[in-house]
Amino acid sequence: MIIMIQQLSKKDRIKAFEEAHRVLKTNGILLIKTCSHEDLKYRFTAKFFPKTLGIDKTRYPDITELRKELSIFSKIEIENSSIIVEKSKEKYLEQYKKRGTSNFSFLTDKEICEGIKEFEKTYKEQDIIQKITKNTFVIARKD
Repeated sequence: MIIMIQQLSKKDRIKAFEEAHRVLKTNGILLIKTCSHEDLKYRFTAKFFPKTLGIDKTRYPDITELRKELSIFSKIEIENSSIIVEKSKEKYLEQYKKRGTSNFSFLTDKEICEGIKEFEKTYKEQDIIQKITKNTFVIARKD
């Protein structure tokens, strides 16, 4: 499950985890790539569009909650990952102007405009932008 559990309600996540547990063989693994609430603080959009952090925290279950929801599995491991991503400033601007990030649908036009202005001001002299992307991997094992 790669960056998708935030699209499910808690009830549907639990159903999905139960179904994964049911179909996995003994010693099978369910791998979930997600963003912890700590990861979300480092999201690039949160810097320029601060309201998105709160929005994402309601969408992404925190790791403590995920552990509870995955309690049917015999062992749960957590691994954290950070990578550096390079992207052109124009690609970011294009994405922001088109509201090409799912949490942007919750922002007002004014919030989008203000965030874009701040982004442009911050990266005025740069064409290529490096950012750190953080993810959390949850490995749930079935004995």
